[in-house]
Amino acid sequence: MTNSTVNDKMASEMNRFESLVRVILWMGKRAWGLAFLLAFVSFWAIVGLGAQLPEGRLNALFEGPVFRAGVCVGAVIFPNYGTRGTNGFYLVPLFGAAADFLVLMAFWFIVVWVVLRLRDEEPKTDDPQCS
Repeated sequence: MTNSTVNDKMASEMNRFESLVRVILWMGKRAWGLAFLLAFVSFWAIVGLGAQLPEGRLNALFEGPVFRAGVCVGAVIFPNYGTRGTNGFYLVPLFGAAADFLVLMAFWFIVVWVVLRLRDEEPKTDDPQCS
């Protein structure tokens, strides 16, 4: 490989990285985008902690009623999920994980929304007595 080929490949990779950073920054400016980013980080943090503590309370969180509801939805879409090797066998648990992710996203959206509303309610007056 020539030096210019390597430089072109690095520039292409940097453009992809810059695009990813721009998307993340754009999402961070919106309540739903920030909720998505916080849910993504929370989800993988909980999965990582749950892997370290296999019989802990974190596994109970991910195997709770929300996960079971997602599995039930997946079982409706893939009725043969009990057969090993079928698409449903692998995809139905992902419906449960997606349900957990959506609940985390809803939780973070509510938190972000409340924080933004509380921050907006500061008094906006020029009266020195209110300061």
